[in-house]
Amino acid sequence: MIKGSRVGNDTTDYKFNFLSVPILLNFYPIKKLMISAGPEIGYLLNAKNIVNDSTKVKIHDVYDNRLEISGIISASYSISFFADLGVRYNRAFTSLSGNDVTLKREDLFS
Repeated sequence: MIKGSRVGNDTTDYKFNFLSVPILLNFYPIKKLMISAGPEIGYLLNAKNIVNDSTKVKIHDVYDNRLEISGIISASYSISFFADLGVRYNRAFTSLSGNDVTLKREDLFS
């Protein structure tokens, strides 16, 4: 899974590569509708800072915590036997870094 953000208008892009394992409990309140909820455990494999001149800098050693714990809630509707339409919301509970000196931010979440 790739997570990222854009900092400034278009000056810097952060790209985070995670190995994520969701553990979801599925509910079927009505036929064809599925609601899922549960935790997701992720591990930061790689992090890059891409500047607008296409310079790539590996920054994964900067982050204190590579393990991320987050929560997921999702809903999907079965359109046909082969197709589902769904939405998912993911919120991190652990921060990657207590203090990011580049962004001058504390408690940086992915």
